[in-house]
Amino acid sequence: MLENGHIRTSKDYYHAALIFQHGNKSEDIRLAHALATIAATLAEDKNKANWLKAATWDRLMMNLGQPQWCGTQFVKDDSGIWRLYNIDSDIVYDQQRIDWSVRTLEESKAMEKSLNSKKKSKH
Repeated sequence: MLENGHIRTSKDYYHAALIFQHGNKSEDIRLAHALATIAATLAEDKNKANWLKAATWDRLMMNLGQPQWCGTQFVKDDSGIWRLYNIDSDIVYDQQRIDWSVRTLEESKAMEKSLNSKKKSKH
């Protein structure tokens, strides 16, 4: 669809970005970020597209072995514990995260605890 020019609306770009976001190669995630950026530019309600733009960037950084910027990516270790992937907290500040529809760092850390408390409560 992308190659044939069938991706035209913000919603189209958003859904295409979401698909490529889950690719394993840096090229897929880089494309996802570009598509999410276009979706956010075209969208009237920017919340979902802005979040995806941030998440694709963080996932790309993670894929390249770099710290994420926004705090959208979590990883599970070998023992099944969820961890917020490394963050470079000096690049993006909480007000920018809020503007991009992303959790603050405090909210992301609370999410990490919540993910792990759900695991503990099942035992």
